[in-house]
Amino acid sequence: MTATFLPPPPEPAFSTAKRLEVYEQMLSDLENQAAYQQEAIAFHTQSLESIKAESEITAQELESCRGIIKSLKASTTIAQAVEARGNEGHSQEEEETKAPANSQPESKAKAKSKPAASKSKSKSSRKTSVNPTAPKTELKAISSEPTEAKSKTKSEVKTVAKPVSTLPASEVIDKFESITAMVLDFVKKQEGVISVIDLIKYAYPKGLKTEAETKKVSSSFSSVLINQTKKGILERTVPGKYMWAKNTVS
Repeated sequence: MTATFLPPPPEPAFSTAKRLEVYEQMLSDLENQAAYQQEAIAFHTQSLESIKAESEITAQELESCRGIIKSLKASTTIAQAVEARGNEGHSQEEEETKAPANSQPESKAKAKSKPAASKSKSKSSRKTSVNPTAPKTELKAISSEPTEAKSKTKSEVKTVAKPVSTLPASEVIDKFESITAMVLDFVKKQEGVISVIDLIKYAYPKGLKTEAETKKVSSSFSSVLINQTKKGILERTVPGKYMWAKNTVS
């Protein structure tokens, strides 16, 4: 009886060590991909939160801007009304000043039409009416009234020219003509990057009483910073951070 020799079984295409190496590399790639995806999720989540915060600030700035425009329109209307009243009073006073001079020809015409017997009486009456003392006194009184009206008009216009601030009282803001002037002065002196929080600490060193006041002041200051950035006076380095523009003349 002869023995039959079978061929050896085929070796696997990849050895165990090779397969282990492949799967270890796959594991490393998957771990890197998972880490990248987590970083992307965190980044986009932070961006979304930042956009939401900016959206809330924009809404507050929008309301603040509308309130400022409404206040300025009201101030302009009052100033125009005061000026119109002053011009009307001045025109009326000029007509009253011209009235005595225009009445003299009429008195002369009436005097000529009277009989000769009443000439002496009419002459004396005309002399009385043309008495230099009385008209000068009247003219002085009348001419002084337009001056008073003009001075009153100017004082009233000056009073309404500067809009009344709706922000909480601040000794720092009161030193400037406007909130914009205060903000620009602060940014220029800092010579660096500033934020709304820095402005609030500067204008209200003792802090604000309520959260509502803080939001109101923050909205107002943010509006000024954004508007001055659009004009090219300031630059925004990152969201919420501003500095004096390099090409702006100090």
